Amino acid sequence: MMLKYIYTAIFIVLLASCKKEKIAPWETPDRYIQFQKKESDTMIFSYLFQPSSVTSYTIKVPLKMIGFLPDKNLDYTVEVIPELTTINPSLYSMSLTNVFRAGFTMDSIPVEIKRDPILKTQSVYLALQLKTNQDMKTGQTEFVRQIVKINDLVFQPKWWNANIVYYYMGVYTDKKFRTFIDVIGTGDLDAVNVNTIYEFVRQFKYYLQAQKEAGTPVLEDDGTDMLSTIAMVG
Repeated sequence: MMLKYIYTAIFIVLLASCKKEKIAPWETPDRYIQFQKKESDTMIFSYLFQPSSVTSYTIKVPLKMIGFLPDKNLDYTVEVIPELTTINPSLYSMSLTNVFRAGFTMDSIPVEIKRDPILKTQSVYLALQLKTNQDMKTGQTEFVRQIVKINDLVFQPKWWNANIVYYYMGVYTDKKFRTFIDVIGTGDLDAVNVNTIYEFVRQFKYYLQAQKEAGTPVLEDDGTDMLSTIAMVG
């Protein structure tokens, strides 16, 4: 009988505690903002694949929200990390206060990057960090910062392989590749099929032929007529 009274008393105490415990009206599910890539997974932007006529370009640094989705736009703040940033402030433009759009789980920070000769000689870095505010907390530690690597360095792309050398473009040179990009409008062809590459190379060859017929042949840095280095027949 005594044991029964003890269980009853414990139940009454627990019941009273539950009745007293209430969630305050200001308590809502948390929401977190973070970059889509880890800090260690550097985002890369290169002007290489853009024609030389492009003097500025706006990149989008991707974000995501985790948790309770808002029904209105929410402001968030990002800051530049000085000790990790090497790009000259005159070469980029961005707002440190932005809006995460209502109803979206993914968004991005627009950053305008200006083209500059220095980017042809070295890579520069822009390091960003998200800040907590009253509407959003920052997410996982490894996703709170994002490093952006920026350059205009030229290199032989993957698609310019041995078959492309032998049947289409001939031996790779930096000048030939930059000229190709200016003529075609892009050099990012890694995901393009060989038939499309064939059409691009033919278009490039026609351009070189027209330049030569006009008395202004395009020359390699060593003085060789670039047209003579193209392997494509026809």
